[in-house]
Amino acid sequence: MRMNLTSAGGIEGVLAEHFWAYMYFVDNMVQLVGGRGGPGGFGTMGGIDTDFGLLGGSRSTFGVVIRPLGTNDIQIGANVKGYGNAWDSRNEVEQTWIGFGVMYRMPDLFQGVVNFRTHYRDMYGGASHGVPSDGAWDIAAGVNVLALADLGITRLAVDFALENMDHMFMKKDNNGNADLTDLKIGQRIEYTNGDLNAGLRARQSFLLGVDTAEEKEWDWYAPTLSFAAHVQYTMDSLVPRLDAGFIMNGQPATNFRRGWDAVSTGFSLNEESQWGMNKYAMGLALAPSLRMNMTRSWIEFGYTMSYDMSKEMNDKGQGVFEKDYKGTRLRNMIYIDFQVSF
Repeated sequence: MRMNLTSAGGIEGVLAEHFWAYMYFVDNMVQLVGGRGGPGGFGTMGGIDTDFGLLGGSRSTFGVVIRPLGTNDIQIGANVKGYGNAWDSRNEVEQTWIGFGVMYRMPDLFQGVVNFRTHYRDMYGGASHGVPSDGAWDIAAGVNVLALADLGITRLAVDFALENMDHMFMKKDNNGNADLTDLKIGQRIEYTNGDLNAGLRARQSFLLGVDTAEEKEWDWYAPTLSFAAHVQYTMDSLVPRLDAGFIMNGQPATNFRRGWDAVSTGFSLNEESQWGMNKYAMGLALAPSLRMNMTRSWIEFGYTMSYDMSKEMNDKGQGVFEKDYKGTRLRNMIYIDFQVSF
């Protein structure tokens, strides 16, 4: 069970972020899972590192994990996950996720994962648009090389994901409109030498189905390239760490901190917001932090600096910020994160 203190949207209190239970059968070869969240374990390990919430995440789940060899070398997972929203007219059954994944590990050589999810959701992958899709599906896969661990390279992984696909994938209707599919490609490398750990993650995000030559309203579009690096050193219970992130054709996340939060994890299709996948956008961020580990809990003190390097609009209206922009590009944040487990 994991609980967080929260204060957002006028609601203050304790949020049960993860509350789930499991039961083993057949000499621990079959595991049934139910509740909010779950064990996870099907991430693709690369720069994307996505499992589509398979047996995890923040939604109610009923699932099963099968270990046919009785070990973790091969795992097959599946779940049915509710995704209803109180404000939405559609009921939870209509928005249910059905997920399936396979993880295979050959000790000291490699680990591979393939995930698949099909579900009802809105066009462009966002419920706020209110335009129903006829059943989108997603697929992701990744491989991590384990054979270089003796050299200190504890992770050398690549992965990809195709999201928001359906039977109209890459086909235009009579009005020239196409269903837009997200293609994400990622790379990740980590080096460990005793108490020293360093890593680099990269992600490239593309929007398939956009013809910038014909659709002039998309002339601002460009694939998003994002990078995040870190270095940390463990000194008993203290872990000082420095994270850095850089994003091209997108804007940096204001709450940049350790991990992949370093760079924007999404984008908006609202042209007026000019938030992401914009060839005039760019930014970087830094985040030093200090984590204090306890028996099963931790507390972290950190500082975040993000700087938006996006271009101002010229006389042709090309750019992100209004001409003669006088706003704040440099943002600073001091934060405290903690986790209490019992």
